[in-house]
Amino acid sequence: MAAKQRKNNKGVKGTEEGKRIDCNKQAKKTTKGSCEKQVISSSSPSYLWSRVAMWMAIISVAILAVSIIFPSRENASTTTTATQSTKKQKKQSSTPSNTRFGRFELLETVPHDGDAFTQGLQIVNDTLYEGVGHYGKSELRRVDLSTGKVLQRHKLPREFFGEGITYFEDGSTGQGRLLQLTWREQTAFLYDSESLQLLHQFSYNTRTGQGWGITWRQKQSTFIVSDGSSFLHFWDSQTFAETKRIEVYTLLHGGKGKVRHINEMEYEPVSDTLLANVWHNDVILRIDPDTGFVTTIYDLSSLYPPEQRSPSDNEAVLNGIALVEGKPDEVWVTGKLWSHMFRIRLIDPGDDEVIT
Repeated sequence: MAAKQRKNNKGVKGTEEGKRIDCNKQAKKTTKGSCEKQVISSSSPSYLWSRVAMWMAIISVAILAVSIIFPSRENASTTTTATQSTKKQKKQSSTPSNTRFGRFELLETVPHDGDAFTQGLQIVNDTLYEGVGHYGKSELRRVDLSTGKVLQRHKLPREFFGEGITYFEDGSTGQGRLLQLTWREQTAFLYDSESLQLLHQFSYNTRTGQGWGITWRQKQSTFIVSDGSSFLHFWDSQTFAETKRIEVYTLLHGGKGKVRHINEMEYEPVSDTLLANVWHNDVILRIDPDTGFVTTIYDLSSLYPPEQRSPSDNEAVLNGIALVEGKPDEVWVTGKLWSHMFRIRLIDPGDDEVIT
């Protein structure tokens, strides 16, 4: 066994022990210095450190390559935060320091029921929904946009005066829903958007105790409600409880002014702004929903002059805004007892049109 072990030792070439063994056996043929040099060349500290340095360099390069291809979660978070900050700064920089005056361009005119006391408009997937008011005449309607023909209707009880409407998707079911306010009855009605079936009703309160306009702000999953005052009320999407209020104001001629009688509203998601009617005023306001600041006033007085409206009712005023889907600068508008609906493009003013 010992002989076998000695024989095997001759074959150990890749280990330090084997090299030392070979060196000793060849002592007669090899000088001491040359043998020590042979062993030192693979086991000396300088050699080991050179090997370590080489592997450290390889590992460093590998780590660098991985960090470039797969950035760390912290770096990704930092990049996202920086992008969000840039977007926020861009939005802030685009907000004018004073309220400006815009214009409109008429694009299309279609028939509208001249007996409809329009309180709210909404277009969803090319379907027009309309909320109609007056005691004994209040309804929620589905309307053919091109002809103005009523395709489907849900009548409210005679004791309710219907007001603004809005469309939203139920967060738990994903189903389309319509919410309709009432004027003085402090009651809201929830409908299925397909069948117009009444699903639920609940009570609410506002600053004036009334309901005028309502819209759905998808960005924050909240409802925004007007009540005829200068305030906007924000409702929780699940409980319909009020979470906050902001006051609507303009900055004109260096002064700050409150805007009362905010009526029908529409949330425009691309610009994250509100478009709103003002009762007995032929204008549309663009409002920052976070501050209440009116950034732009669009003059629509030439769209449907008073002499063309119903001569028997002084309430035949501009009311009703519906977004044209996919075109953030286009809206459909009409009014109470108007015989036409109009598709218009809202034109923002240039910097030279700022009112100071």
